[in-house]
Amino acid sequence: MKFEKKIFFRFITILLLSLINSHYSLAESDQPTILDNLSDSCTTFGEWTSSIQSPYFYDVDYEYSHKGNGKSKFAWEFSVEEEGFYKIMVHWCPARNRATNSKYYLKSFLGIEIFNRDQTKWCGYPDDISDWDFLGIFPFLSKTQNKIILNNDSNGYVIADAISYEKVNDLNTFLIDNRDSRCQIIGDWGISTQKQEYFGEDYYHKYPGTGLSKFIWNFTIESDGIYEIFAWWPVGMHVADNAKYIVKYADGAAIEIMNQAYT
Repeated sequence: MKFEKKIFFRFITILLLSLINSHYSLAESDQPTILDNLSDSCTTFGEWTSSIQSPYFYDVDYEYSHKGNGKSKFAWEFSVEEEGFYKIMVHWCPARNRATNSKYYLKSFLGIEIFNRDQTKWCGYPDDISDWDFLGIFPFLSKTQNKIILNNDSNGYVIADAISYEKVNDLNTFLIDNRDSRCQIIGDWGISTQKQEYFGEDYYHKYPGTGLSKFIWNFTIESDGIYEIFAWWPVGMHVADNAKYIVKYADGAAIEIMNQAYT
């Protein structure tokens, strides 16, 4: 079996490891939940104006803000009932005076992802022009608050109209917690629950050393493909800013240095 060398690092840690086969199908998924700009869970900061001047907006209207320094923000807040992976989409109505560098921020337990979108173009341009623009598929914990934020740090008008999230049921995924029987511990590791927002029962920790102490997640995959690696640790003070993670596979190894003071 050949494991492709293209690996995407995201928050590698001794707490959680999640693999996503990028060759997924969206054929089997739940119905999407749509949050319009008028949804009760939306909040605004700064100057936003309701409008129906441009066509192709979702539902009743949309809101816009002039280009600025990012202080005007529009936030859609949501939580999911069931832990899993969700497809995230956004919608805007395009026009020539829109920003070509609109910034969407996705805030979740993994941290913050930033997406630049050209709102002068149709949603999905140029790959798949449609009513919705695909941001990606991301893991979410149940009953945890998440946000998608649009601000006016842009070169034109930014449009806040609607977002959607939809659970995807047929991804090839698995999680490995630090308590999983496949894990291997070398050296003397402590167990703690002192820091907040850890996964499962607890987490392991180790004082600075020479690298002889190791925590290993062992796993096998059933099919060839390109896999994304996610991970999770509780942030805080007095943690390493140079934690070294090594992913070993058939063709070699990939090394990444992570700052565990941040997600």
